[in-house]
Amino acid sequence: MSEEKKITTQEPEPQTEKLPTAKRTALIRYLAILFVFAFLIVLGSLFLQYRSTATQRISDLTSEKTSALAHAEQLQSENMELQQTVTKLEAEADDAQKAHEQELEERQKVYDALVRLLAKPDKIDDPSFVEAVKTVTEGKDKLSDTAWAAYVAYAEEIGITKTEEKP
Repeated sequence: MSEEKKITTQEPEPQTEKLPTAKRTALIRYLAILFVFAFLIVLGSLFLQYRSTATQRISDLTSEKTSALAHAEQLQSENMELQQTVTKLEAEADDAQKAHEQELEERQKVYDALVRLLAKPDKIDDPSFVEAVKTVTEGKDKLSDTAWAAYVAYAEEIGITKTEEKP
């Protein structure tokens, strides 16, 4: 037996320190609870970060909206000013057009009178002749230099002595 004792003493038995099932269950519960708390903390952190980002985005959008509204108001006021300027310029253009048309009509009357004079040189006693001479002499500033020279030559030819120099 001593040999048996030696053998048993020489070979140590492997120590298997197995936890009892109650302790093992408690450890698994503890690790599960730690994992759930860690997961909840990460989830809360993500939620807070999302909320912070959303708040910042809303703030940025609000400032962009305010800036866009101010720019739109500025553009509307510029548009109103431009419309007023267009209306004013259109009125000025209409006035200038009417003045130009009136000037052309007056010039046309003077040239028509000159043509009547030059076309009928023998009707000096006719009342339309006197009116034509009056029209040409009053509108001499509307005649070209060549037309005025033709009238002066005609007036000297038929004996009209009241011709003045063209200004």
